[in-house]
Amino acid sequence: MREEAASLVGRLVSAFGARQGDEPVHIRLAKGWKLEPASFDLIRRAMVLLADQELTNSVFAARIAASTGACLGACMLAGLAATSGPLHGGASIRVQGLLKEIDRTSADEVIQRHLESGWPIPGFGHYMYPDGDPPAASLLEAFEPRARLKRTIAKVSASTGLAPTIDLALATLADRYNLPDDAPFALFVIGRSLGWLAHSIEQVLANPGAMIRPRARYVGTPFQ
Repeated sequence: MREEAASLVGRLVSAFGARQGDEPVHIRLAKGWKLEPASFDLIRRAMVLLADQELTNSVFAARIAASTGACLGACMLAGLAATSGPLHGGASIRVQGLLKEIDRTSADEVIQRHLESGWPIPGFGHYMYPDGDPPAASLLEAFEPRARLKRTIAKVSASTGLAPTIDLALATLADRYNLPDDAPFALFVIGRSLGWLAHSIEQVLANPGAMIRPRARYVGTPFQ
């Protein structure tokens, strides 16, 4: 199962433009994106930081699929489908939209508009980490963001008290190294795929034949 899982991750990496070969996936991906060797470890760090995060929506989806006896490929697809939503892995798209808006106008204008309207600022404040998103902090410490983004992060944090999320850290990394537009999402799902597959294998081995089947109780108006 571990060999099958490794093969599935390799195929997923290839789908996002990785170079073919037997090298570790972060090197294949970095070479496919034409990065210099000095930045290879940043790709690895991002994926390691994203590998697992308790029982997230996507992990739960993968474990449910595994509990039915589905193959590992189907379990990974279940996790990927759950991740695609804008409140999960798709959050990186909203963050990239914010950065493009800042490029068109200015950080001050965009931040002020969000603060006045009460709209949440994409990429800041994680409901599970009120004191800051540890993976985001670790990734942002590993490289120097472009000056405009560094000022934006500092200004938002000072204005709202909110720390960057991993979605902003990935978008900042992509901005710093001119990665493809889908790189933040790619790094997110590749990293998380390791967790989905590990959880799926655990589900199969620890609970063979035990299907996850929550019950629902009707609480509406009784039928006559």
